[in-house]
Amino acid sequence: MFTVKTLKRIVTTAAAFIMIGGLMPPVATAQADRTVTPDEIDAYVAEYEQDPHVTPVVDGVGGISDAELAAYHDLVRATQEAGEPETSLVPGEMWSDTIGLPADVSKADADAAEIAIATEQETLPSINSLNSLDRINSLNSLDRLDDQMMARASNCRTFFFSPHQVCGAILEAYESLGGQFSWLMHPVEPMYLNPDGQGYRQMFRNGFIYWHPNTGAYAVTTRSAVVWNRNGWEQGWLGYPTSAEVPVRGSNPLTGEINGWVQSFQGGRIYRSSILNGFHIASINGLILEKWLELGGPNSPLGFPIADEAVTPDSQGRFSVFQHGHIYWHPQVGAWPVAGDILATWEASGSVSGEFGYPIDDPLAQGDGEYTQLFERGLLYGKWLHPDDASKYASRGDAPGPNYYTRVLPCLSYERSGDTLLAAFSVIDKRSVVFLDC
Repeated sequence: MFTVKTLKRIVTTAAAFIMIGGLMPPVATAQADRTVTPDEIDAYVAEYEQDPHVTPVVDGVGGISDAELAAYHDLVRATQEAGEPETSLVPGEMWSDTIGLPADVSKADADAAEIAIATEQETLPSINSLNSLDRINSLNSLDRLDDQMMARASNCRTFFFSPHQVCGAILEAYESLGGQFSWLMHPVEPMYLNPDGQGYRQMFRNGFIYWHPNTGAYAVTTRSAVVWNRNGWEQGWLGYPTSAEVPVRGSNPLTGEINGWVQSFQGGRIYRSSILNGFHIASINGLILEKWLELGGPNSPLGFPIADEAVTPDSQGRFSVFQHGHIYWHPQVGAWPVAGDILATWEASGSVSGEFGYPIDDPLAQGDGEYTQLFERGLLYGKWLHPDDASKYASRGDAPGPNYYTRVLPCLSYERSGDTLLAAFSVIDKRSVVFLDC
């Protein structure tokens, strides 16, 4: 099966050389420069929301519902109970004649796969007869790295429904997830060399596996691939995956659906929020990621990122949108969160292009869920967070650290003592706006 991406890329088939590659890491480019204004944020965020029950289609794969995946796994179980595979085409006696096939699988492909499976069982019984974990342990037990590489290169396996073999490190990653019993389903094309001349990829009916000598082999769902594709695949700023997708808390798929998922890449991360709360899939990286993790990451009052980083209207900074607020970054002032009433007032005034400029500090608790926050040219006062989240952040104002005391502003210096702003401001009424005297 040749897809648009397959035709665009270098399509050198290289199954025998999956473990061979250069030592230079791929070059990650900058994020796409998409400018988003405050009026456009809601529509921008909507682009990152997905149907939790049907996977998106990316490069012709995906589009699988929960019910379709369950039915597919039933067919795989039926195959295991159908007896030994035929070594040649026997009309009426093939697995496809007795168990049925997925709608998008041809009988010719399924029969070719069955014959290939029978051949593999006869020619490579020592390794291919092992289960997935024992197969990997057998390969890892070889003494020499060269022996491991050669064994992996020759270690290929065919899976029913598909005539395309899965080999080497990609096979190990596939089987570690459960093979055909995983969400990936079966391969739909051979393995191909990536344009960087170092990594390899293989497409499956419901996802992808990518391998690079510096990172290893990891699967990517079509959900994450929507974001990855938008940012240039492995040639973009995200680079190659460096981990599997895992729950942000817990260790099984159920906790992932409840608490959210994360997958790490060379240049950043892709997060998937809970199925119970929006189900957005978005990327995050750099200093905005660092600030968010400092605040607590997914457990912070901001919640999950729900859209990719965007360029600010003045073209000078960047920002990311989260479930309960934003983080704005500017090269001269750094990355700071903005949320709640303060965010609403600030956006109404023009956000970064308005009279206040960029945020230059964390919010400071004033009691009763109220906060003050300093911007380049003023101070805003109001509820910084949603009521249910305010208590999680209150301690930042109760016990200020070194950065809470003195900071030089463009026009005037000020000091903080506990929760009180001195020198620049005297008494601040709730929700009032105080400008620096420049």
